[in-house]
Amino acid sequence: MNSKTLNLDQLSASSEAEQAADRRSRLVDGLLASLAFLLIVVLLIVTTILAKRAGPIVLAVETAVMLTVAFFLLHRSLDQGRTAVHQAWYGILSGFFAWTALEAGALLGQLTIETERGVVLFLVLGGFVWMVARRGGLPLIGAQFWLGAFFANWVGHLVLFTQRYLAQDFPVFAVTYRVSGVLAGFGVLAVYWWIFKRSQTRLQRLWAALSIFVLLIIVVYAIRGFW
Repeated sequence: MNSKTLNLDQLSASSEAEQAADRRSRLVDGLLASLAFLLIVVLLIVTTILAKRAGPIVLAVETAVMLTVAFFLLHRSLDQGRTAVHQAWYGILSGFFAWTALEAGALLGQLTIETERGVVLFLVLGGFVWMVARRGGLPLIGAQFWLGAFFANWVGHLVLFTQRYLAQDFPVFAVTYRVSGVLAGFGVLAVYWWIFKRSQTRLQRLWAALSIFVLLIIVVYAIRGFW
């Protein structure tokens, strides 16, 4: 009898510990991770702005540093000896630094993001990644999250830039630019709801946090349009 009672107590304690860990994961891997992503990218944007003001040499140095850090983090994300969550974080951070290097290179005039060539390049790379994923490729978690972070920045950038560009000739896009911020805000709330009510794994919550990051970027830039 005592043995059965002890087993039940142990099971109960184990269940409570798992539930506590799950609640903590929803907060850390979902809510806090999305805010951390936003803060990191804002800091990288500020760094690029300061480098641009300092001159092309400093901007070129920043581009090289960002690429170096991106490759270093990507290498770590591909280390199978690390946990899946750690691989995901390294992949995301690497994607952010790689995107910052791309933007800094664009400011130097060496790369194009918003031009027709840039859009075509995005569509080609996006299509290639989609085909690889459809064939069951990209088995490494770090690589998956690297691509997710990099393309998340690119998608957000193109969505906002395209509307601002078209608004010069078509006033309706000045409205859609602001409406996209409102819709993105509702999207943030929807994804947060999913994290706390439907998500099951830590990796799912990190993907959701990455989605929230993109939506928050759209919200921030849409609000800037009112200033």
